[in-house]
Amino acid sequence: MKNVKIAMFGIILVGMHLASCKKDVKQQVQQATPSENKAQLFEKSLTVYSADKALSTTLHIKAATPELLNKVSSMKFTLSANVQAPKSQVTTLPADEGIAAFSKGVTLLPHNVSTPKPDLSEKAIQIEAPDLPKVANMALNVSSADEAVAAGPADIEAFFYRSGWHYIEVLNRHRRSIGVDFYSFFRGQWRYSGYSFELFRNQSAWFQHCSRTVGADVFYVAAHNFTVFYVHFC
Repeated sequence: MKNVKIAMFGIILVGMHLASCKKDVKQQVQQATPSENKAQLFEKSLTVYSADKALSTTLHIKAATPELLNKVSSMKFTLSANVQAPKSQVTTLPADEGIAAFSKGVTLLPHNVSTPKPDLSEKAIQIEAPDLPKVANMALNVSSADEAVAAGPADIEAFFYRSGWHYIEVLNRHRRSIGVDFYSFFRGQWRYSGYSFELFRNQSAWFQHCSRTVGADVFYVAAHNFTVFYVHFC
């Protein structure tokens, strides 16, 4: 009888240990998945295609309000696969929060990691590109859905990322400048890297962090045309 009780006690301990392990794994998975704003987010999925329609994928889009989510209708997305990011970078900025570089003439805005800056803004429309196992590198061109739209104030903010990818680059193709802040995903939240840039036409900037998912927060006007590159690097 005593042996039976000992055996039962051992089974209970093993069961408690397994439950604890499952809970820890679940928490680690949740923390490792890039997500922002614990409040309710409005979501939609959008299928995008390459110019020749040979390739397609589905973007996962989230925003804090339906009004912000509706702004996606002003954007035209075109997908490209197995691309090479621009090679025009001439200046590199290494730091503990990652490495950034930018092409000639780019304006490095006066921000750094010691400057107080809030987490990713609730005004940002979050656009996640899914992982495509058969696609080594990909690019997402983002342009005005209506080419005749008037250039208004920089009232659109979109945050681009691809879970598990450690290199991201933004190239501006429009005559109007765009702003870019780079982030990395750390301990369950998006962390500002300290790198902010203003990009004019044909200027680009990139950011990498070899142990974190990275993202680019882009500020632009109603009339726009830029490309986001997701490239395997580390």
